[in-house]
Amino acid sequence: MLPDLFNHIGRYHVMIHGESDPFLARYYDFKWQLVGNLGIDLPMLVLGPVLGTELAARLLVATIPPLNVWAIYRLSRAAHGAVQPSAFLALPLIYSFPFLHGFVNFALASALALLALPVWARLSDKSWVVQVLAGCAMALVVWVAHVAGWAILLVLAGSWALMQAILSEGLSVRALIAATLRVVPLAMPLVPTLLWRSGSGVALSMFSLSQKVHGVANLLRGESTALDIASVLIILACLAWLLFDRRIIKSKPLLLGGFLLSFFVLILPSYVFSSFYADVRLLPAALTVLLISAGSLPRKAGLALAIIGCALFVIRLGVHGWGWHERGNRIVADLHALDAVPKGARIAVIAERTLCNGWVLTGLDRVPSLAIVRISAFVNTQWDMADQQLMTPLYNKDVGYHAPPSNLLATPGNACEGRALGEILTTLPRKRFDYVWIFSRPAKDSRIAWLKLEAQTPDARLYRISRR
Repeated sequence: MLPDLFNHIGRYHVMIHGESDPFLARYYDFKWQLVGNLGIDLPMLVLGPVLGTELAARLLVATIPPLNVWAIYRLSRAAHGAVQPSAFLALPLIYSFPFLHGFVNFALASALALLALPVWARLSDKSWVVQVLAGCAMALVVWVAHVAGWAILLVLAGSWALMQAILSEGLSVRALIAATLRVVPLAMPLVPTLLWRSGSGVALSMFSLSQKVHGVANLLRGESTALDIASVLIILACLAWLLFDRRIIKSKPLLLGGFLLSFFVLILPSYVFSSFYADVRLLPAALTVLLISAGSLPRKAGLALAIIGCALFVIRLGVHGWGWHERGNRIVADLHALDAVPKGARIAVIAERTLCNGWVLTGLDRVPSLAIVRISAFVNTQWDMADQQLMTPLYNKDVGYHAPPSNLLATPGNACEGRALGEILTTLPRKRFDYVWIFSRPAKDSRIAWLKLEAQTPDARLYRISRR
């Protein structure tokens, strides 16, 4: 259900209405600066005031899958002259973990990177001035969408230029120099990257092999454990056959690019530039490029591969659609709890982390961020990550109940970050909140005298804090 998108929508609303709304101005701070993470934010400035924050965000995010389809089509044609059957097997990867979790800026940047690569490849016949100007412009657009998308473009373009130089001149110093000069314009965003991170440096986490293994298992994590794992195994089995069958001609530039992206998945830590899953979020792009690298197949084998890819895509799309429809109805019912809540209310959210509450990505720890849009509320669900987000939650920052993990609830037998419900309610600064919104299974919170039940919905209970 794109959990992180709920938080993004809250931020978009502050971005658009923060200065004119006294409650939002009190609760949140928004400061514009050029960062490599503005993919959906910038078009929201145009569409948000016209269509409304929630509708505009949904429409913009809905353009990402079609952009990926177009990118797969253009890249396969650029590599082979025509769309190959293996490209159809890349379609299910459009709805992979980065998109399904709501990393919308990264998902957009990844699609733009794959779209930009064939355009950049055709620039080799143009003048040097055109190559420089067009290359800088494309790289900057992708970088503004998300810095990791620019990294994908740089790796793939470098692989393409290097293989083209080697194929024409052989492996030599001259070929390496030619490939480097060809890619230099695409490296232009290195300048704004250094300016952006100069004050905070490069935050890295420890290398985690288990995180990478989970990343493969979670590659298509959506609605059904069996379907999602089976889909990953089918795609990996088909890819292994395409790569190891010597009869299948491969596009060497794409093959090198896909392997390099896979290599970065292996060596990168899980946390880079304040972005979680920095390593495994590259995996869908790596697999997509490796699949597209496979050229023409025997007619029957190609037809079978195309059918498998299309069948997986259609089945998974149907399962996702049905699951989203059902949970969407539940979320609508949950949000009705806000109908009787006054504008500008201060709501303490307590919820289980979405990644730790079963296989399905419910996003219930993020849904309360829509209260920012609906009633200009303060909720402790918005991130506070320096230099990564332009918005900072101000209210309660001095007492620590302004952002995650203050909202995270630990459940028995769950190793995820969070605290027990009793501990959270005991330490909660009650005078600084008006309501407590608990998203969890039924618990003993109803026995607490200072909590007065206002609404009970399918997934939550909203309590008013009694001042008596």
